[in-house]
Amino acid sequence: MNTSSRISASFDHFLAHIRPSRTQIAETERQSAFLREHLTERIAADGAFHLEKIFLAGSSAKHTNLFRTGQGTFDIDLGVCYRRQGRNEEQLSKLLPYTHARLREIYPAEKPAQDFHVGKNAVNVTFRKSGLKIDVVPIIRDETLKHKNSGWIPRQDEWRLTSITAHVHFVHTRTARSNQIPGPITYNDLVRLMKWWNRRLPESLRQCSYFCELITAAALEKSGATGDWQSSLCQIFAFLAHYAFAQPILFKYVSVGG
Repeated sequence: MNTSSRISASFDHFLAHIRPSRTQIAETERQSAFLREHLTERIAADGAFHLEKIFLAGSSAKHTNLFRTGQGTFDIDLGVCYRRQGRNEEQLSKLLPYTHARLREIYPAEKPAQDFHVGKNAVNVTFRKSGLKIDVVPIIRDETLKHKNSGWIPRQDEWRLTSITAHVHFVHTRTARSNQIPGPITYNDLVRLMKWWNRRLPESLRQCSYFCELITAAALEKSGATGDWQSSLCQIFAFLAHYAFAQPILFKYVSVGG
C-alpha cells in the first residue's frame, strides 16, 4: 500500500469512528418513529394547535451527523410543523412550552423530568441508556419563502424564518457534486471533519453545525474539490484564513420547490 492509500485508509477509519454506528442508527429510527407517532396523537387530542407534519431534520437528514466521542451520545433533529393560526408572535411564544408538555405526556412515568429540556429553539429529549438525544424543533408554517417546509422557528433571542428542507437540499446537492469527482472525498464527510474540529475549539470560538456546512461549501465553490483529504481540508482552512469574515459570502440561489 502506497502513502496516498495509507492516508486515505486512515481517514476512512477515522470517519467510521466519528459517525454513528448501525446500532445507533437503528435505535434512532426506533425511538424517533415512536415519538413521531405518539406526539401526533397527543397534539391531535389536545387540539390547541393543528399539526401538519413531523419530519427528520438537521445533520441526520443531511448525512453529516457525528457520534459524540468521549460523551457516548448522538443527536437527531425532528421538525414539528404546525399550521399558522392567528398572529405568529402569539403562537411562537407558546410553541416551546406547548411541545414540551406534549412530549412529557408521551413518557409520563418512565422518564424523569430532567430528561426533557427546553432549549433556545427546541425541546431536547434524552434517552440515557442509548445515549440518544432527540431535538424536537417546533415550526409555524409560513410560505413567504416559497420553499417546502418553510416557517418560523421560535428562539429566545428572535423569531427566525427559514426552511429546514432548503438546508437539507443545500447539503445534498453539494454531496452529489462531490460524488462525481474521482477519489474518496465527499462533501458531507468533509463537513463531518470540520464539525469534529469545531467541537474541539474553545466554547467562545465554537460555531453551529450549519456554519461548518456553509464554510465547507464556500471553500469548495471557490477552489474546487480535490482528489485527496489533505488538500481538501487545506483549502477549507485557507479559505477561513483568507476571508476571515470581513465580507459577506454569497451562494447562488437554487430553488427546492414549494
